[in-house]
Amino acid sequence: MSSIEAVTAALKSVVQIIVSSPKQVEVNAQTAHDLSGREVTSFEINVHESDRGKLIGKAGANMKALRVLMNSAAYLVGARYRVTCRDFACEDRDVPQGNS
Repeated sequence: MSSIEAVTAALKSVVQIIVSSPKQVEVNAQTAHDLSGREVTSFEINVHESDRGKLIGKAGANMKALRVLMNSAAYLVGARYRVTCRDFACEDRDVPQGNS
C-alpha cells in the first residue's frame, strides 16, 4: 500500500465516524503540480447529500479540523495535501459582507 493510499484510507475512516451513512463515503486522491511546480495531492470527499452538513460542521469547523489533520500528516512526510468536498462549496471563500 502506498503512502497516498494509506492517507486516503485514514481520511475515509475519520469521515465515516462523522457521518450517518458511513458506507456511502468516498475519498478520491489525485496528485498534480501547483503553479510553482510543487506536487500537491488533493483529496476529494463525497458523502451522502444528507451528511454534507455534518461533514462541514458548524461554521465549517469539521472541515477545518480535517484540513489541520491532513496538513499535519503532510508536514510529517514532506508533502502538500488539499481537502475538498465534491459538489458542495466547502472551500473557504471570500464572500462580500454587507450590502453592495
